[in-house]
Amino acid sequence: MGQIKGREIIKTVGHAHYTVDWDTVDLKKLYWDDGLFLKEIGEKFGVSSGAVRNAMARRSIERRDKSERGIHYKRRFGKARNVTKECIKRGGYIAVYKPNHPRAKRNYVLEHILVWETHHQRPLPEGWVIHHINGIKSDNRPSNLKALPSSKHNALISVLKRKIRQLEIENQQLNRALQDGQMIFYISEN
Repeated sequence: MGQIKGREIIKTVGHAHYTVDWDTVDLKKLYWDDGLFLKEIGEKFGVSSGAVRNAMARRSIERRDKSERGIHYKRRFGKARNVTKECIKRGGYIAVYKPNHPRAKRNYVLEHILVWETHHQRPLPEGWVIHHINGIKSDNRPSNLKALPSSKHNALISVLKRKIRQLEIENQQLNRALQDGQMIFYISEN
């Protein structure tokens, strides 16, 4: 491989050289701002992801770390992709290996904290927690996450637990009524 007037020879097939004029391509913008993966950038220019990775390394363009790649993939495509073996589940929550994060406990950070911080581009304030709106602890879509002070979150959880208990009792009563063959009428507030 060599350089010809600012162009890099990417691969040689027979006597033909395939080149990309990386000087006119803003790799940093494509990778960080547009959120493309190396493979997508490579497909755009007809080269391999390895060629893109090498071009980024020669230009000292930093890459997303493994845990950020997984979060980025999930945010873009709405499904999990295990790009690293360092993801584990703790009590229904997903934890990601990120030893340098300020909230890391035993080198792991809860994924919903990372997703919220990435989406809002700021760290979670001290004493705040992330609430999963739909109650599913592994559903870490930004739209399902809400940051609350710990005290408000605890109060909200108490209210939700009471409401759930109330609905369970109502459900049992309705099931008994159905089993007994009783007619059930519901009058809505509308």
